Amino acid sequence: MHTCTYAHAHMHTTHTLTFYHVGVVAQLIGWRAIFWVASAGGVVVFIAVFFLLPESLNPNGRKRSLNPLRPLLLLLHPAIFVAAGHSGLVFGSMYLIVFNFPLILANDFHFTELQSGLAFLPFGVCALIGTMLGGRSADWGYGKVGSPGRLIGSILGSFLMCGFFIMFGFSANTSPVGLMAATGGIGFCMTFARPGISTFAIDRQPTEPGSVAATVLSLAFGASFVMLTVSPPIIDAVGIEATFVALAVLMALWTIPVMAVMFYYWRFPSEVT
Repeated sequence: MHTCTYAHAHMHTTHTLTFYHVGVVAQLIGWRAIFWVASAGGVVVFIAVFFLLPESLNPNGRKRSLNPLRPLLLLLHPAIFVAAGHSGLVFGSMYLIVFNFPLILANDFHFTELQSGLAFLPFGVCALIGTMLGGRSADWGYGKVGSPGRLIGSILGSFLMCGFFIMFGFSANTSPVGLMAATGGIGFCMTFARPGISTFAIDRQPTEPGSVAATVLSLAFGASFVMLTVSPPIIDAVGIEATFVALAVLMALWTIPVMAVMFYYWRFPSEVT
């Protein structure tokens, strides 16, 4: 559980620092330098992972397999499908926010690249806090009622996130302070909700944690691609306010099956898979 929490903290903090450094590098050196810096960082991380990351295959689980469809087949498990779908919606929403946020700051409020990079700091700070508290919440819920308790904090964070989506949409053309506050709130709720969802999914197939994680991430990145592809024409057609209200409604609707899954496994605790 703690490993998952720290991984989420690292991922979301890195996302935020990336946007901050992009603003600084682009302002001081030029946009081409962004790709040189990113490439150098990627080489360092690749070497570190290759030599330092230990084997994660569970010796008591399935044998190592090269079947690339195995993670996708896990989507046939109802609980994993619901958890992965929720994670995909959260992940896709995050990319939708970080894509539109600097554009709004530059076009509507005339922020420089450096100012736009600094404006991501509330998102990063709140995302880090949300991850740590989300991990604690998932542990607390597990201690109270077992694996279904991990979802308690995720459900609360999801419904709270809906309010910040609406706040983001209506602040987009009116208030940069409100926009940054909404972005910070979204960052907190996203990372507060994810540890419980991810570890609950892994609990459903504890002998295949790697495959479950791959399933969740596959749907997350797939949802990100879809949302980034379809959102620009939707925003142009109906406006950013209506778009983020619709996103809030979609998040609320997807949280309902998450609640159903939680109550099912709460009612039938002997259901391990």
